Amino acid sequence: PLIRTYGLSVLTIFWAGYLAASLSCDKMGTPLRILAVAVLALQIGLLYAYGYAVLAKAPAMAPQAGLTLRLIQPNIDQAAKWQRDKAMDNYKALLSLSLPRKDDQRDNQHITWIVWPETAISLHHLNNPLTREMLVETLKTYIGPVYLITGILLRNPEDGSFSNSLVILDKNAEIIARYDKSHLVPFGEYIPLQGWIPLETITQFSGFRPGEGLSILTLPENQRISPLICYEILFSGRVIPANTDKPDYIVNVTNDAWYGLSDGPEQHLIKARFRAIEERIPVIRVANTGYTALIDPYGRYVIKSGLFEKGSYNF
Repeated sequence: PLIRTYGLSVLTIFWAGYLAASLSCDKMGTPLRILAVAVLALQIGLLYAYGYAVLAKAPAMAPQAGLTLRLIQPNIDQAAKWQRDKAMDNYKALLSLSLPRKDDQRDNQHITWIVWPETAISLHHLNNPLTREMLVETLKTYIGPVYLITGILLRNPEDGSFSNSLVILDKNAEIIARYDKSHLVPFGEYIPLQGWIPLETITQFSGFRPGEGLSILTLPENQRISPLICYEILFSGRVIPANTDKPDYIVNVTNDAWYGLSDGPEQHLIKARFRAIEERIPVIRVANTGYTALIDPYGRYVIKSGLFEKGSYNF
């Protein structure tokens, strides 16, 4: 929260260089080398003590009054995600996990946010009468106001381009807010200098159209979120728009199925944790599979799913 990850990187390089220089310098005798190591240990100890003191005083994150968060991780294998014969099964899995529980509704005004992962659906699901009605029926099983925050693949009618987007849907499955991913993945979501580099994207389609940049989306009850899609959570200092009031939550939807069983899901999760600490804003992170989590403003996990686990998580 004080120096961000860039400052942490500089500090780490300084410590490593300082230690190497101190131990390898021929002009330094043993007493000076011991002193140098002691000074380094003191610096690390002071920073650790500062962090410990902050966390000791940090209050536990409490549920926001009148709001239930419902995080959905369907755990859909990447190989099955875009198969036509699996599409309805995948959709039904999302809907089933999103049905209300007995503890979801405290009164008729209680609000629920259901959060689905990156590209959980496409515009087809909203335009097709059958799949739209299935979604509306699921949302209307909630007594109070309910909003679906979901990643979606959108086709822009004016030029036929695609956008990797996040939308907020109301109880009638109407889009009330939209964010288009602006920081696209090179070679995955677009080809840099595509006019000179005759390659296809890794995802094997024409690529996405970038959005206009960071945004704040406001829900009808005036709660505000900063939406981020996939690796947009990686960039220190670039997760909320400049010169704006802090949102209530950072919402990061992603799909970590690409990583398989590797260090990737854990590394991606930790980046989200860094952003929560730096901005002092809770992060809602929902993955198709990998890790789904709710992270408090001090970097502590309020919710953390298992790796490649199917589940619905409430707070």
